[in-house]
Amino acid sequence: MTEGLKKAAWFLGFAVVFAYGTSIFGGYHFDDGHSVQSNVAVHSLSNIPSFWTDPTTSSMIPENRVYRPLVYTFYAFCWAIGKGSTVPFHLMKMAMHWLVCLSIFSMWSYLWRRPGWWPLREEITVRLLFFRRSILLTQETSALFLASLFAIHPVGSECVDYISSTTSLQCAMFYVLAYVFYLRGRERFRAKWIALSLLFYFLSVASKEEGITLPAMVFITEWLLSAEEKKISRIKRASKIAAPFVGLGLVLAYWVFAFHSPEGDESRGFVSSSHYFMTQWRAYLHYMRLWFWPWGLNADSATWEFSTSIFDSRVIQAAIGNLVILGVAFAKRRVFPALWFGLLWFYVTISPASSVVVLAEAVNERRMYLAYLGFIGGSFTLVLKAAEVMVAPRLREWKIGIFATIVMIGLFLGTQERNRVWRDDESLWKDTVEKNPTSGRAHNNLALVYMARSDFGRAIAHLELCEKHWSNYVYCLLNHGVALDALGKADEAERYLRKAYEVAPKNIHVTFHLGRFLEEKRSKCADAVPLYLSSVHGAGGRYPAADYRAGACLAKLKRWPEAIVAIRRALAVEPENGFGWFSLGT
Repeated sequence: MTEGLKKAAWFLGFAVVFAYGTSIFGGYHFDDGHSVQSNVAVHSLSNIPSFWTDPTTSSMIPENRVYRPLVYTFYAFCWAIGKGSTVPFHLMKMAMHWLVCLSIFSMWSYLWRRPGWWPLREEITVRLLFFRRSILLTQETSALFLASLFAIHPVGSECVDYISSTTSLQCAMFYVLAYVFYLRGRERFRAKWIALSLLFYFLSVASKEEGITLPAMVFITEWLLSAEEKKISRIKRASKIAAPFVGLGLVLAYWVFAFHSPEGDESRGFVSSSHYFMTQWRAYLHYMRLWFWPWGLNADSATWEFSTSIFDSRVIQAAIGNLVILGVAFAKRRVFPALWFGLLWFYVTISPASSVVVLAEAVNERRMYLAYLGFIGGSFTLVLKAAEVMVAPRLREWKIGIFATIVMIGLFLGTQERNRVWRDDESLWKDTVEKNPTSGRAHNNLALVYMARSDFGRAIAHLELCEKHWSNYVYCLLNHGVALDALGKADEAERYLRKAYEVAPKNIHVTFHLGRFLEEKRSKCADAVPLYLSSVHGAGGRYPAADYRAGACLAKLKRWPEAIVAIRRALAVEPENGFGWFSLGT
C-alpha cells in the first residue's frame, strides 16, 4: 500500500464514521422483516451452504425471493455476531462504504493521471475553512476530495442505513474493487491482478445481478485509454483484455439464471418492458439531479408514475435531455474523456435495474449507488475546469475553499437528517408519508408502527388512507382486519380478512391470519388447518408459527400423526424452541 493510499484510508475512515456513526443503532425496516428478522434460514450459520443452492432461503415470502447468496451469507454472520441486534449489520455496512470510497480514490487517482484526462492547465490551491494549510489540487488530492464527498453525501444513506440495501452496497463494493484490480493489472503483474479482479467480479454478481456489467466497463476503459492507437488496434487490445471478463460474465449470467426463483417475478408488477424503459429516461435525470441537489430523498418512491406513451411530453423531454447530455459529452470526448467515461459508466452500470428488465418501482435510491462511482468523477472534471476558467486566479484559493466547505457541511447535515429518518420505523414512514401522501405502502407501514403499540385507532386511519389510494393492496386489507379483530370487531375483521384472501389467496400472511381468526374467534379448526398448511407450504416449510398452530388444531381434531408431522417440521426449523418440544411431548 502506497503512502498516499494509507493516508486516504485513514482520512476516509474518519469521514465515514463522522457521517454515519449515529446510524449504528438504527432498526430493521420493511424488507428486513422477511429477509432477516423472520427469515429463520439466516439465523443459523449451518444454513450458509443452502444460500448457494436454494433461493427459497432468501425469504419466507415466495414473491420476495431472490438469488443473492453472498448477501445472505453476510446476513447469517451478522445475525450470529449480534444475536439479532442490528449493530453488526450497520458496522459492517459502514466498513463496506469505506472500501467503496477508498476504491473511488484509487480509481480516479489512476484515471486522472492518464494523458489528456486531467482537466486543469494551471496549478490551483484551495484553502478550506478550518484548515491551516492550502491544498494544491492534484490528481490525488482531487480524488481524495471526491471520495470524501461520496463518503458523507446523503445519496448513499439508503445503502448504508437500510439493511436490505446491503445487496446494492455489497455488489458495488466488490464491483469497484474488481475494477481497481483490473486497472492495477493493466500496468504490471497482470495475471495476478486480473485473477483478483475476476474473483471480485464473481463476488459482485453473487451479491446482486447488476454486477454483471463489468466486462462492458473493462472494454470501454481499454478503448478510451488507447485513444491514440488505430481503431483496429484499439478493438484488438480492448477485446483481448475484456475476454476473460466476458467469458466469466457468460458463466455467471447462466449461473444466476439457473438459480433464479420464478416466484420472485410476482413482485415485479405488470408494467411492460417498453413502458418501464421509457420511464427510466426520466429516472436517469432524476438520479443525476440528486447528486448535485439531494433534496427530497425518500425511502419509498412508489408514487412515481410509469410512462405509458412515447408521446407523453415528460417522456419526450427526458429523451431529449439524455440525448443532449450524451451528445455534448461525445462531442467533447477528446477534450473531456473523463466526462465521457463517467457518463458511459453511469448508463452501463445502471442498465440492469433501469432499462428493460421490469422492477416493481420506477425509481429506487439504492439503484444509483454503483452508477455514481463513475458519474461523480466525470462530472467533477467539469467542476474543476469551471473553477479554473470562471474564478479569477487571485480569488481562487478562498472562493473555491469557502464554496467547497459550505458544500461539505451541507452534505454532512443532509446525511445526519437521513440517519435520523432511518433510525426507526416511525420516523422513516412518517417522512415517507409526508413526501408520498398517496403511497398505500407507506400508510400501511406507518399503521404497523401504531399497531405494535396497540394504537389501533391511528393505525386504522392510515389503513383507510391506504385503501383510498391503493384499493386492492393486500397488506392494507389484511392489517385492517387484524386491527379490527384486536378491537373486538369480529364481523368487520372477518370481512377484511376474507377480502384480503380473495385478492391474494396464496399469500402466506393472509392465510395464516385468516386461519388464526377462524381458530380463535370462530372455533373452526377444521377450516383453519388448510390455511395454516398453505402458509407453511408457501414459505417452503419455514413457517414454524403456522406449523405450531396447525399442530394444535390437528391435535384438537385428534389427527395425531398429522399433528406430530407439523410440530416436527417446525422444530426442524427452530430446534431450540422449548414450546415446540413441550407440544411434541404432550
